Amino acid sequence: MIHERNRVALARLIDPLEAGSARWGNALTDSARNMLLMEVGRRSRAYWAYWAYWAWDEQVWTVFVASVTGEIRHRRRAHLVAWGYLFGGHRRLHHRVGMPKLRPLADFVFGHGAVDPALEQVCTLLERWETSPKSQPEPVRSSVIDALLSAGSPHLKDVTLELLQDLVADHPASSARRRGFFKMSRVLAANGFIPEPLTGSHQQRGTRPETVASVPPEWLGMVLHWRKFSTNEPGTIRTKFPLLLVAGRWAAERHPEATSPQAWPRDIAAEYIADTVIAVPGQWADHSRNRTGWGEPLSASGKARRLTPYAASSAT
Repeated sequence: MIHERNRVALARLIDPLEAGSARWGNALTDSARNMLLMEVGRRSRAYWAYWAYWAWDEQVWTVFVASVTGEIRHRRRAHLVAWGYLFGGHRRLHHRVGMPKLRPLADFVFGHGAVDPALEQVCTLLERWETSPKSQPEPVRSSVIDALLSAGSPHLKDVTLELLQDLVADHPASSARRRGFFKMSRVLAANGFIPEPLTGSHQQRGTRPETVASVPPEWLGMVLHWRKFSTNEPGTIRTKFPLLLVAGRWAAERHPEATSPQAWPRDIAAEYIADTVIAVPGQWADHSRNRTGWGEPLSASGKARRLTPYAASSAT
């Protein structure tokens, strides 16, 4: 409990904290505030100078928050990180101290429920696109909140492609949050908030010339455009891409006058389906690929794989 005379003397330190946390409505706020004030006092004595918390750099905040250990103290971490964010402008402090749960922090920083519209927009569109069943909503939600906190705004329109690229670089390839940034980027691109979604390593490597040499240029242009802007999962795109090229090679061989999907009338589409039913592995495929099974009957799943991506891309 802070005595009144001490409160007056420390008003310059206390008043901003109380104003910033007035709507938090959390019983731990006072305790977290006292912890912060004690650290200010300790640093003032240690460095023989008055060192206010709003002057702390990110390293000082990181060391201080990381020193908060134990179950009870750990529950105050979101309060402390929020103050570092609000008064120091340290938007990546939550990443530096390793906070797995970001929703309480977002509510402290932006206001209770302020990020809900962004979360709903991203999750609803991903669900509509029927993303991979292995993709759990919670990692995606964490990624969205992480990006919003890093952008300093609860609005998706304020998240830039450059920021997402930086966030991806901060996480290992196996990270669920990293994968969430990729999913989020597709929603942002679809809404026109960023010029294009994040590109994975499959696009960064580029396409080998020998893979596309036998594909008609008009068809290839359509497929490359689809690969760049598709809302499918990266793994799905990698699977569908070569199969779409198969249809292009078939068109070049059987109907050179119809080398774009838009030029296919119903009878050409039916002919492609009929040829796929009797096709063998390797037929109209990339000749640099593994030749295991070539010349044998195409399996039922192989036939389905060849037909599904063309139907999807034509609908797009």
